[in-house]
Amino acid sequence: SEAGSFLHSQLTCDVKLLQPGACQFSGYCGADGRVLALLLLARTSSESFRILLPGALGQAVLERLQRYRLRARCTLALTP
Repeated sequence: SEAGSFLHSQLTCDVKLLQPGACQFSGYCGADGRVLALLLLARTSSESFRILLPGALGQAVLERLQRYRLRARCTLALTP
């Protein structure tokens, strides 16, 4: 239920304005502002998102997002 606010705090795009069924390009940056990954964020429903990025970056981005998830009520998973 908190996936949108969690992603909004992690990505460079305005996740809150993304409507279900829409997608937009975004970046995932480190604490120093360097871009770690360019990705396409798709909102599949009001509480569900998909991040599309090159397969070689998938595991690294997933692990980094999980590190910052803390108490946010959301599930992160890698799907083929």
